[in-house]
Amino acid sequence: ENSTFDKDGRIKLTFDQFLYLIVKYYETSFNDRHWLSYYEHCHPCNIKYDYIIKLETIEHDLKMFFKNYLKSNERQDVIRRHNGRSNITDKLGEVTRLFSAIDPTIVKELLNIYEKDFMLFSYTWDSEGVGGCSLFDEKEVKCC
Repeated sequence: ENSTFDKDGRIKLTFDQFLYLIVKYYETSFNDRHWLSYYEHCHPCNIKYDYIIKLETIEHDLKMFFKNYLKSNERQDVIRRHNGRSNITDKLGEVTRLFSAIDPTIVKELLNIYEKDFMLFSYTWDSEGVGGCSLFDEKEVKCC
């Protein structure tokens, strides 16, 4: 599928073209800050965080934050489970479906680029091309 222009004259890329562009940016050292890994962009190991709250475990993380940091259970009422139709499993299935159509060489290069982010956020990508997210494990809460 070829690139096309949108109504404002900007190039509209397909998903695989977009991923190819990210890989080429890294190969040429032209690292657009929008596509930098979190590890490179935010330097997480240079900051001693008291808490790291992830969207995948936000309910648990906020409870622990309120309990330990605020020393109170009073704010527990702000934590509400989203009861929308989609969930993490649905989203991972969609990501897996999208990536199944991508050249495996590009996927491998992307995994190399974002490897440290995968470790930071406990994400996985197996040899079958299936993405995942590890559940919260208090023993593994560390940065580097």
